[in-house]
Amino acid sequence: MELRSHPLMSFQGVSNWPPKWTSTSGKPTIHPTNEIGVLEQVKRSTVHPGTCFLMISHGGDFYTGRLNFDDPSFCRRVCELLTAHYGRSLVEIGAIDIPYTP
Repeated sequence: MELRSHPLMSFQGVSNWPPKWTSTSGKPTIHPTNEIGVLEQVKRSTVHPGTCFLMISHGGDFYTGRLNFDDPSFCRRVCELLTAHYGRSLVEIGAIDIPYTP
């Protein structure tokens, strides 16, 4: 099953993929959407075990997004998976086949 379609890629019943993007360059009016950019970094929250932060590059700028999960163990698995795919586009990452585990 594709990562983007996995039922555990959700928070409170709503899909969390792709995250909402916020510019880190101080351009508050620019909020790209969808599976854009190239994954640069992933950080798992030390405060909320069901949250991880992604940083992407797109069009010469950097953006950050947050993935919240209902299942902290699935969050950990996704963070590990994403860390292994730095430098790949979010379109490619969203299409990664992962096992369906209810």
